Amino acid sequence: MKLLIDQGKSPETLLNTNNIYDTKVIGKFCEEKNDYELAYISYKKGQNDDELISLCAKHLLYKQLALYLVNRKNEEIWCKALSENSIRSHLIEQINSVLLNDHIEEDEIKICIKSFMDCNIFSELTTLLEKLIFYNKK
Repeated sequence: MKLLIDQGKSPETLLNTNNIYDTKVIGKFCEEKNDYELAYISYKKGQNDDELISLCAKHLLYKQLALYLVNRKNEEIWCKALSENSIRSHLIEQINSVLLNDHIEEDEIKICIKSFMDCNIFSELTTLLEKLIFYNKK
């Protein structure tokens, strides 16, 4: 698998369609090659939450992390990501953007709101709700 990624022949497609690889190993390999998008794809596919959160925090991939959290629909993972104080404000900014601009389902919004409440970030929750209510064009 590493050889195929190194050859550069549609590595995104390979990672998304091939189910026979260790997503943590390949994700780490891609990180070491400074190919953070491929690492993200690999970690996402394997639901390697800790590695994905760490990758996104280290390499400022806030929008990707926001999308992952929304699509993953797991309150525990939300709280883990939101507890990273060093990225919280940037992540929340991207969460707002994702929730307002992407096609998001009602249950995804509910989990987001509950996670904000569980993590005791009420000020940011108020801002998010205000944007969802007053500025959402959907």
